[in-house]
Amino acid sequence: MNALRSLPAIVTLVCCSAVYAQSDATDTANGHKPEFGRGWRDGGRFGGGFERIVFKLDLSAGQKAQIKAIHAQTQPQFESLQATARTTRAQIEVTSPYDPNYAALIATLKANSAALIQLQSDTFTQIYAVLTRAQQAQLPSLAAQ
Repeated sequence: MNALRSLPAIVTLVCCSAVYAQSDATDTANGHKPEFGRGWRDGGRFGGGFERIVFKLDLSAGQKAQIKAIHAQTQPQFESLQATARTTRAQIEVTSPYDPNYAALIATLKANSAALIQLQSDTFTQIYAVLTRAQQAQLPSLAAQ
């Protein structure tokens, strides 16, 4: 009976985890660790669609260097937040929703997700500032493609 009560939570977690596991497995199987500017799949982790769009612009060597420096500065934070999220999701998967620690695990995952979103937003804002006004004006049309 307990297994049936936690079934919706388990299904949700498995679905969420599958997205991350599939992309991690694909990258690992290909022996490939994506770098900024070399491309995550659209909608993937850091840089996904935004990175694809930015690198379609005619960036100067200086702009490319600045963007790569921004990425190098924020990448350890992204990796740390992603590792924490993976660990927390793994703990949630084996914890009953009736466990006293379950709510704390969910709160940790929510806070981690919010921090990841904020870091991504801050990083994109820094990258956007590197672009010229003309390049900034091209972003909406490139995003629509």
